[in-house]
Amino acid sequence: MSAHYDTDVHNRLRANTSIMEMKKILVANRGEIPIRIFRTAHELSLHTVAIYSHEDRLSMHRQKADEAYVIGKRGQFRPVEAYLAQDEIVKIAVAHGMSTEVREVVQHPPHISISPNHSHDIC
Repeated sequence: MSAHYDTDVHNRLRANTSIMEMKKILVANRGEIPIRIFRTAHELSLHTVAIYSHEDRLSMHRQKADEAYVIGKRGQFRPVEAYLAQDEIVKIAVAHGMSTEVREVVQHPPHISISPNHSHDIC
């Protein structure tokens, strides 16, 4: 298979898939799940952003993302609570220019919701 064919297929996939309108994806999760999401995102030429708690500062998901930002200050959140801190996640997204690049909220896991009244969209 030639490199040209791979590029052509990739471009057609990006052009014909609505989710491929995104350029950057922020994953508010820890462990193996964000690593798998980042691997797939990189295959689709998406820029990846991780958030992490102070306790997870050496975690692999932080290393695999193109960008990574800490949630809160040391001791502010328990490790799991940091990934549920919606206001902090939105602040990070806005502070690093993600709000202008994302049209809709894509969440994983889907049972965690961000209020539809939020003035900023993140992914």
